[in-house]
Amino acid sequence: MPILFHASRSSEGCSHAHHHRRLDGAGRTCRDRAGRARRNGGYVNIRRKAFCVLAVYLVFLALVAFWPTPVDRPVDGTLEAVLRYLNRHGAPAWLDYGFVEKAANVALFFPLGLLMALILPRPRWWLAVPIGITASCCIELGQLLFLSARVASVTDIVVNSLGAALGAVCVHAARYRSRDRRLHRIQR
Repeated sequence: MPILFHASRSSEGCSHAHHHRRLDGAGRTCRDRAGRARRNGGYVNIRRKAFCVLAVYLVFLALVAFWPTPVDRPVDGTLEAVLRYLNRHGAPAWLDYGFVEKAANVALFFPLGLLMALILPRPRWWLAVPIGITASCCIELGQLLFLSARVASVTDIVVNSLGAALGAVCVHAARYRSRDRRLHRIQR
């Protein structure tokens, strides 16, 4: 039988010309394996970048968490005045200093959950939540033991943990949606 195509060996281990027709033992084409290798390579790159961003974020988080005085003290009066103004002009009553403080804590821990979910292996994304809870507990304990001007509270642990959980769920949802799009594209 004459050779119609020059066989080449690619980095994915395929040694034939018809990548799209040859199937491996799991029913995947070599092109599928090549695509997965490219995606996994991209995943490693994302993890590396997430580690770098996490390092910078952790320095920022430590500064905010262990600053000797509350970090909102310089804007405390101005923020309360703005909130009173907004309440007098139609903003809901629940939009007060306590709400803003809780929302800030959620926003402060959102990146921790997001980055940890990116760094952890995909099936273990949910571990970002207990990591966030542990980090929050350590911060609150440190404030309680070493910073007399700071107030440690269980509420802070809850809202910090919520922020980490939201960050982790966003990564999981984005990955799930991306996987669904790839499956839908394959089925067509």
